[in-house]
Amino acid sequence: MFEKNYSFNQDLRDYLGSWEQLGSLQLLQKLDGPGRGCRVLQFYTGGGLEFQVEVERGMDVSQLRYQGIPFGWIPSTQLPAPWFFEQQTEFGWLRTAMGGFQNSCGLLHIGDPETGSIENYAFPARSEEHYGVHDRLAMTPAKLERHQTVWREGEAYLEAEGKLIQSQVYGENLTLRRTFQAKFGANCFKLNDEVTNEGYYATPHMFLYHFNFGFPIVSPSSRVLLPLSSPPQFLSGTETAATKDNYLNCAPPDVGAEFEVFAHSLCFDASGWTMVGVFNPDLLDNGLGVYLRFNKEQFPCFLQTRLMRKGHYLISLEPSTNLFGRAANWENGKMITLNPGESRNYEIEVGILDSREKFDNFLSNLEGLWV
Repeated sequence: MFEKNYSFNQDLRDYLGSWEQLGSLQLLQKLDGPGRGCRVLQFYTGGGLEFQVEVERGMDVSQLRYQGIPFGWIPSTQLPAPWFFEQQTEFGWLRTAMGGFQNSCGLLHIGDPETGSIENYAFPARSEEHYGVHDRLAMTPAKLERHQTVWREGEAYLEAEGKLIQSQVYGENLTLRRTFQAKFGANCFKLNDEVTNEGYYATPHMFLYHFNFGFPIVSPSSRVLLPLSSPPQFLSGTETAATKDNYLNCAPPDVGAEFEVFAHSLCFDASGWTMVGVFNPDLLDNGLGVYLRFNKEQFPCFLQTRLMRKGHYLISLEPSTNLFGRAANWENGKMITLNPGESRNYEIEVGILDSREKFDNFLSNLEGLWV
């Protein structure tokens, strides 16, 4: 903290009236605008990092800042409250959920609207379900169970935990228990999720983290940092867009820019971990970026969205359990099924890159090639 190493109990205690002088975790509420009534957890780590968690919006991260510089993309919809969620089986997700630093997609479906069989729930009147874009999790209010400062072995951590339920009568009954942890003085935080089938029927499960990076971390000078093992699979846009100079770089805003989506094969270390990120060399003294660290056992797939359009200027990095397409995932045996009582755990670390050298040092330890 403040470019020095301190012992909180021995070195700092005498200087402080309250630990909240250095860092804090506060529960706030929006009082105006489309998000009126929504609760927000405000994390200040004391190391220059701050981020906001929207309790009513899937307990997702709406904004992240480092030294006052924002990283997330905020849409013109201004992150509405979940009670404005309409057209839930079509594209209503784009009117309400999409945007902010991070969206959670699932728990039953990811991707464009699709229809799937739900005969497994033994309710003859409804044998099919039509799933909307990225399902409902991002618009599901959480029950906030705790938010506190926790001390472990002389170190202070800001922690929050909540529970979300995606359930319906004669249908699925899935819960997600989400925990955030940020160490005092650190420039990173960890997000841990546990998804559990609380019902009595086997239930399909798809899950994706949709991290949305906007200006100024994304600008024409920015570079997408990916440890690639092979060229990408092209999913959306013009075929000629699937070139290294395109998908790893950014461009000036253009009203005619295409919506581009790529599926990437990444390199991982011996324990299955990898990092991806976005870096802008023009910010601060040594450049500024952000990284995501995750494990291939939890997220075997990885997608990138690139949109360099005026008003929609963003890069999205998306660790995922699956590629899009319910039928294709059933056919190739990659659809996850949670049996009654079964759980799956997910973990991701989000942190700041205050120099390109830090990211290059990590990449040098990965097996594989830059493509």
